[in-house]
Amino acid sequence: MSLRHPIPSLEPSLGLAGLGLLAAAMPTAAQTPPAADLALPEMNVQTQAPSSYSGANVPAARLPTTVADAPQTISVVPRALIDERAGTTLREALRNVTGISFAAGEGGASGDNLTLRGFSARGDFFIEGLRDIGQYTRDPFYLDSVEVLKGPSSIQFGRGSTGGVINQTLRLPQARNFGELSLQAFSPAGVRATSDVNLYAGTVGVRLNTMALTQQVAGRDHVENSRYGIAPSVTFGLGTNTQFTVHYLHQYENNVPDYGLPWLFGRPAAVNRNNYYGTAGVDHERLTTDVLTARLSHRFSDEVTVRNTFRFSNYDRDLQATAPRFNATPTSLAQIPTTTVLREAQFRDATDTGYNNLSELVLNFRTGPLEHSALVGADRPRHQPYHAVFRPSPECQPLLSQLLRQHQ
Repeated sequence: MSLRHPIPSLEPSLGLAGLGLLAAAMPTAAQTPPAADLALPEMNVQTQAPSSYSGANVPAARLPTTVADAPQTISVVPRALIDERAGTTLREALRNVTGISFAAGEGGASGDNLTLRGFSARGDFFIEGLRDIGQYTRDPFYLDSVEVLKGPSSIQFGRGSTGGVINQTLRLPQARNFGELSLQAFSPAGVRATSDVNLYAGTVGVRLNTMALTQQVAGRDHVENSRYGIAPSVTFGLGTNTQFTVHYLHQYENNVPDYGLPWLFGRPAAVNRNNYYGTAGVDHERLTTDVLTARLSHRFSDEVTVRNTFRFSNYDRDLQATAPRFNATPTSLAQIPTTTVLREAQFRDATDTGYNNLSELVLNFRTGPLEHSALVGADRPRHQPYHAVFRPSPECQPLLSQLLRQHQ
């Protein structure tokens, strides 16, 4: 005998009955009415996203109005666009502006050389409305924006300015604390670092912008560019009716000049692009730029504001380069073996010193239903150029064996 009870067997009818009960319950659950929807009040939100590229509300240089209301074509390149393009020179920032053509070092010029609406703009660079006469590579590390006024502007800016004006605005102290650090790497073998630090206490703001760059030129042996800059500024009276601002720019460049390849049969000689025909270790270009700007402004009321800006600038350039030149330009391949390529020495030493003082009176008044804005100013520039240019006899070193062996 066994004390265990036998395991009851499961009949198929039980399983079918269970399924029948489940099927009968499902329609009942499906027919349960849902809970009533909760009614919410209607919300309508409309706005326009601010554009970081718009310069419509930027005050126009030497005009009593903004860029949007100025009776002239003005293109503004804001700092946001310069940063997003990772621009390292003013030339790169201006590539977004129509009507500008870039040139090389024609006529022995260095730095930024461009034409605006077909006219040379080498002497039409300005910083905060005062002329920037130097021949150097302008780095935007200390700039807040760049304004390009197109068309004749001699009424506002004096002689020249036939094609237009390129005005640079500075990064000045603000009523807040912040700091930025940027690092960039390039190919081949290039690195750039910039910093922007602003400190504010009471009514005094201090700002410091720094930059350092070194970079080799792609596809060229021995050619490289390096520069560093520092731009401190301080403002007393931030947020008050009387403000005094001092800004100083110091930039130094140490480059290896490159006159490229010899010109043969209406085009560059058919040699390797990386061939360097200068004097390695000897050729150099050293540029030193110092610009001091001091501005005092006083706001008497909403209708009257007086400001005075003084500028001292000094630009020094030391160039020693080698230019490959044919002694007698061949006109056919048969003349190549008897033609000599010379290394022509290029020496230039120049110093430019400038003093500028700009006094301005801003008026806002009404005559009946009409509103008026007026800007009355007087600009007293003083330029003391000192140029020393030396052209020694060409150094006759035959390079034909290296140059034209690849051409054939």
